[in-house]
Amino acid sequence: MKRYASAVFSVITLAAGFAAGVGTVLWREGAQSSRRADAAVTIPSAATANCNARPSSTSSLSSATATKSKVSAAELLERLTAALNTNAIDAATFLQLHRLAQTDPSVLRELMGRYESQPDKRSILKSLLAGVASPELVEFSLKLASSADTASRQKGFALLRNLPIENRVSDLVAAALQSEKDPAVLSQVVAALKRPGEVEPDQAQAVVTRLAELAQADDPTLRGESLRALAAWDRSGNLAEQRLYEALSDSAGEVRNAAFAAIHETSTSSSRLKSALLGIARNDNEPLETKAGALAALQRCSLSREEYTVYSRISADVVGRLER
Repeated sequence: MKRYASAVFSVITLAAGFAAGVGTVLWREGAQSSRRADAAVTIPSAATANCNARPSSTSSLSSATATKSKVSAAELLERLTAALNTNAIDAATFLQLHRLAQTDPSVLRELMGRYESQPDKRSILKSLLAGVASPELVEFSLKLASSADTASRQKGFALLRNLPIENRVSDLVAAALQSEKDPAVLSQVVAALKRPGEVEPDQAQAVVTRLAELAQADDPTLRGESLRALAAWDRSGNLAEQRLYEALSDSAGEVRNAAFAAIHETSTSSSRLKSALLGIARNDNEPLETKAGALAALQRCSLSREEYTVYSRISADVVGRLER
């Protein structure tokens, strides 16, 4: 029977964000961004900021500009204090502080100090530090991640997931993946893993085996993080397909959302995954966002004529309801 590729509806593509548990993400935290936004925190999109607010190279700064930057740094840090009290930061302040963190060591140290001492304000501070290419920040993150204190380790790995990977970082992450016991820390460790093609085959298999175990952990956040990582790491697809199939009937919505996102991101597919996704999409008792997530995942499946007809009908209904 002739096979049809799934139609791509723009609103269903947006639904992939719902499936990933992202909601409305206003600032992506570096290349390995956090997969869920902190609902209580408002961090602006780079797209909403002044387009002229671009980082300048250190070498091109004049002495006058450098003096002005020092004054601006003090003012910006005062604004940051106010922003941390409201858990919201305006785009211009955010982008200027992020730029200064890359060029002004004193600003970087101030942000690191606040990150370590103000755990309840960590989301904005983590975003400001994300992607800053600084040996000092790497050392700071490694120190936290190696701590005997659970909260410090969580903070350290949360930073490492958004920093350039180097051997010391990857070795620490690989060791923590096997030895860490705390679910919250492990979720950050999983997110900090290197890309699959950057490790030796034997090490990659150990990672896949461990991720398959963690995808069945008691903690739903850890299950979801591990599931998405497993789908990316499991080149054979066998373990990933099994865990994804199990996750589609998970009692935790965030785990089901992670399964939708993993299928959408990696194109992992099988007949039973497709059948389960169609069943979710057909189920009128499912929340609209859940149906949308299933439809987004179905975009990666090859559908028969009959399945495509069902998909199109449900998609049109979900699109219409999302647009209301």
